[in-house]
Amino acid sequence: MRRDGDEAVERIRTVSQMVRLISLNASVEAAHAGAAGKSFGIIAGEVKALSEQIEASAQNATDTLRVLTDRL
Repeated sequence: MRRDGDEAVERIRTVSQMVRLISLNASVEAAHAGAAGKSFGIIAGEVKALSEQIEASAQNATDTLRVLTDRL
C-alpha cells in the first residue's frame, strides 16, 4: 500500500513530465518558426528548466519522506 506522501510526490512527478513534454513540443514549434520563433524557443527552454526544478523538488520530498518514515 502506498503512502499519501508517495502518491503526492508521484503526482508532482507526473506534472513535471507533462511540463517537460510541453517544453519539448514548444521547442520543436519554435524551431519550425525559425527566427520568428526565437523568443518562443527561449521560453520553452525556461519551461524545461522549470520541469527539472519540479523533478528535483519531488526527489527532495521523496528523500525527506523516507528519512521521516524511517524515524517512526
